[in-house]
Amino acid sequence: MSTPRKVIIVGAGPSGSACATLLKRLGVSEVVIVERNDRARDKACAGGISPRSIALLRRADLLDGILERAACICAARVFAPNGTVNVVSGGRLALVLRRSTFDGLLLEQARAAGAEVTGGAHVDRLLRDGASRVTGVGCGRTEIEGDLVVLANGAHNRIGWNTNPKERMDGVVVRYEGSSAPADQVQLAFHREILPHYAWVFPEPEGTVNVGLCRAHAPGQPPIAEQLERIVAEAFPDLRGARPIGKLKGHPIVFSTKARHLVTDGAVAVGEAARLTDGFTGEGIWHALQSGIEAARAIAAGDPGQYQRRAWHTLDPALGTAGLFKRFARTRWFEKLVAWSPARPVNLVLMKALTGLT
Repeated sequence: MSTPRKVIIVGAGPSGSACATLLKRLGVSEVVIVERNDRARDKACAGGISPRSIALLRRADLLDGILERAACICAARVFAPNGTVNVVSGGRLALVLRRSTFDGLLLEQARAAGAEVTGGAHVDRLLRDGASRVTGVGCGRTEIEGDLVVLANGAHNRIGWNTNPKERMDGVVVRYEGSSAPADQVQLAFHREILPHYAWVFPEPEGTVNVGLCRAHAPGQPPIAEQLERIVAEAFPDLRGARPIGKLKGHPIVFSTKARHLVTDGAVAVGEAARLTDGFTGEGIWHALQSGIEAARAIAAGDPGQYQRRAWHTLDPALGTAGLFKRFARTRWFEKLVAWSPARPVNLVLMKALTGLT
């Protein structure tokens, strides 16, 4: 196969923008990003950029402007299920940055590389040649044809080809101002009510903090807003006296344990559109960037199927490890690990387990 002349990317999040930038750098003539919104929106998530995401951004030369705008994190305060609290550090830098800022910076890099951006266009269908090959996308009465389509439009898109039932977590986020939370430390509460998942406090560069939790999606649970309020009062004393800004926002998280169904004839799926999210921490940024970059390399090489093969090697181990950590977080050994975390070898192990930040 030859390198496609025109690639259409649906969605301007991290996976779509990273894919677009690399495609242009690798010589694809025409790259069109079709985005539903006119500008980057503030997504309801914690905004954590993990050490492995930073390393990937650096290797791909996508870090421009991000370090300067983000809050730098060097430690995590961990609240264990038995109430044990310890500060974990491992010398690995993480960042916190609002998604509207992060996504906007990546999109500007895609524009600078030569990608065309069409905003305010809602893609509602894939165009097909007969009943098989994808040949473009439809936006209401408008049709955009191309040689290959990249689906990067999030976990809840309705035009993908993976029809398997979705595995999901539920989450909520709200911002606070006036807290006394340390500016260089995230806080994670592994509360018994929501194991194996957690609640968090992430300091933002604007002086606000991002507060939320994620939990398994299951019937019969207490209202998630009440659960967050209760855990915040118990686990996060730095928020006493702080004031919430705006409304609580929900953010269902779709995840998978294996990277599958990423390629169909004429199209590939990346990031959350491919359900590539960590099932333990809920992190999606690294998976989005990794999949977008791998997809771009395969497309530019004229072999989209190479993307699926590469995903087995790069994404499957991370997705599988998340499943192991989920089981481990339910055990008493996890509580002991937090209790022993001041010991340097244990500290490093725990930090490595937790650096897949949301």
